[in-house]
Amino acid sequence: MTKYSLLRSTLALLVSYLLAFAVRGQASTETRVAITGISPSRETGQDYSPWLDDDPKNLVQNSWLPSNFQYVDVTLKLARPTVLTRLSLFDYQGIFLLQPALIYAQNGAQRTLIGTFNGLLYNVWVDMPVIGMVTAEAIVIRKYCNNIPVKIKVFGQASGPVTPPAPVAPALTFGALAAKTVGDAPFDLVASSTNAATPITFRSSNPGVVSVAPTSAGAWQATVVGAGTATITAAQAAGNGYLAAADVSQPLTVAAAPVVVTAADRRNIPRTLRSSPPRLCRPCGAS
Repeated sequence: MTKYSLLRSTLALLVSYLLAFAVRGQASTETRVAITGISPSRETGQDYSPWLDDDPKNLVQNSWLPSNFQYVDVTLKLARPTVLTRLSLFDYQGIFLLQPALIYAQNGAQRTLIGTFNGLLYNVWVDMPVIGMVTAEAIVIRKYCNNIPVKIKVFGQASGPVTPPAPVAPALTFGALAAKTVGDAPFDLVASSTNAATPITFRSSNPGVVSVAPTSAGAWQATVVGAGTATITAAQAAGNGYLAAADVSQPLTVAAAPVVVTAADRRNIPRTLRSSPPRLCRPCGAS
């Protein structure tokens, strides 16, 4: 063996030892991080509380309500800010290759994609390693319908004190509303915001003209009640690293329904009102 070959072999051995110690050090400091709270971006009728325990008989159950057939962000608040090392996910049954769950790390307003979960292996725990130094205050599961892991474990290393970024003001957009007429069908209220995680709500200044309410699917609808004017206001509370949005209002005018007189209605008008000329009264005392 030449001097250079021996040097290369020694360096390779040294590197392998260093890598082994690094992996062992990470494994020895990795700890389980508890999930302390769960909040979905929309109400879908699904109970996510089984994610808070390790009971294998207590699993997140399927929900077949129409409101569950949409993408929903479910935020899992962690007990402490954590540098993630891996997630461990469990699926009971079913494979969802076309609409997998997207798994994100949330740290303030920053969201980092960790990976996707498609249920390809079920009835076993599947590890999802986290590449790089990814700090998280919460895990976000963006899921469609019942395409989710029914159990979740989070592992990481304490990241120490984390100064959250200062919240910023979102941009809330709510376009002009077309005039309506009494008798028109209910219509959707649509607004958008740069804070995509916090729901937008609406209110009416005159419910006697136009009333507003959320639907079972989480959208908002306005219903014409009577003639007049009203102001519809879009609002968004603070959350997800954002301040509360400045309200955006739009005026709405509702016209009375047109009066339609049919031939039958004309026949019901007294003849004296339809054809007789008006009678003129003589002044008192006139001959």
